[in-house]
Amino acid sequence: MRKMFYFFITIAISISFVSCKPDNNTKAQVDNHEATVEIDTSMPEPFKNLKSDAGEDQNWSYYRKYKIKYENLPGSLLDLADSDKVNEWINKFENGSRSRDESNVLSFLKEFNINKDQALNWAKNNTDPQSLTEQDIEILYSNDEKLIKKHFVSEYSILVNDKIYTPEWIYTHTIQAYKTEEIPPELIEEKIELYKDIPFSPEALEALEKKLNSYIAMDLKFDKVETSKESSSDINVEIDTSMPEPFGAPFRDQYPQFYQPCNWLLDAISGRLLDLVDKNEYNKWRNSFGVFPEAPTSLMDYLNVFSFIMRFDISDEDFKKVIELENQFYKKRGLMDLYYTDEDIEIILSRDESKIMEHFASEYSIVNNGKIYSPQWIYTHTIKAYEAEKIPPELIEEKMELYKDIPFMQDALKALEKKLNSYIAMDLKFDKVETSGN
Repeated sequence: MRKMFYFFITIAISISFVSCKPDNNTKAQVDNHEATVEIDTSMPEPFKNLKSDAGEDQNWSYYRKYKIKYENLPGSLLDLADSDKVNEWINKFENGSRSRDESNVLSFLKEFNINKDQALNWAKNNTDPQSLTEQDIEILYSNDEKLIKKHFVSEYSILVNDKIYTPEWIYTHTIQAYKTEEIPPELIEEKIELYKDIPFSPEALEALEKKLNSYIAMDLKFDKVETSKESSSDINVEIDTSMPEPFGAPFRDQYPQFYQPCNWLLDAISGRLLDLVDKNEYNKWRNSFGVFPEAPTSLMDYLNVFSFIMRFDISDEDFKKVIELENQFYKKRGLMDLYYTDEDIEIILSRDESKIMEHFASEYSIVNNGKIYSPQWIYTHTIKAYEAEKIPPELIEEKMELYKDIPFMQDALKALEKKLNSYIAMDLKFDKVETSGN
């Protein structure tokens, strides 16, 4: 019976509503906020057939604001709540007393007071690779609406200033509407290739490309565009929302080459070091970075030995005593890759962030002008961000073969290679570049 609920939620709700053609005489609605913007009445029908039996699931990418896993409610998740109450909830969507915008995982979790531990346990035991991961659950319970929206927005939609613009909105609105909403042309440009995956009719795709290329050619600049969290250097750089999920499994520890800016000697804080400080203070500091922080470019922006000794003002003497014990332990067990040399210790205690970054940077990371860029940063940011940070294309090119060692999903590796090759082809030149010796 619960499988039928799943079918109803994902098919009956999602499809029955999206099959309706927008009314050209109504105000455009963007992410539940109405705005008087212009409908483009010159555009042809986007699809050849919009009848209810036409297989609208092929067109979901046109209508969706969010990723499928945010809007789908699998039966195993519904089983966390009382069956009768779930029935009543579903009936409200069926009779139209609840909006389809509330048919999503977050709404379900709140409606039935599913606690975080229940949801995490469900995600941990869920084997569907297209469903929610433990990371997704952490974000859903973060109470950070902007983070939730940013994390779950569909790869086909555009997120600007806390509003979501679906391909449907882009298709049905005029260039003047884009300008009114201050949608950066570069964000439109990033989506053009993806829009080709949507099964538009030939005349519809031609009309859309013509309109979008006209807008891109205007080279407009808008202020106050929120595309990402500010970096440690207070420079706004753009998150690349077009990139697919990099991995099939959610556990960060499985992909140290992707996430770790530096090698284990710097990025692993030993228990003996932790014993030097108050546990409650340490936990407060650790939690300040969040569960799944964005890729840092400064050593002070994530947990590592350097940020630890700086935050808790660890003396040289105390640090050396701990490292001496650590080295004895590792040497006895033949773990020489975790052994600190005299040079390693000297560089850490210099407290010179640039010098430490250069020395301990992971072979997969790029060090440039006093900042460090892990594969995670490179993967999640746009070409525009590379330019803003003045990352030399030749440094990107040096890492491409190494990136192939990271177990990306096939579509993720393909998307990354395409982006990096585009940047390398730009043949940019930047001055004052301090590169890593790694």
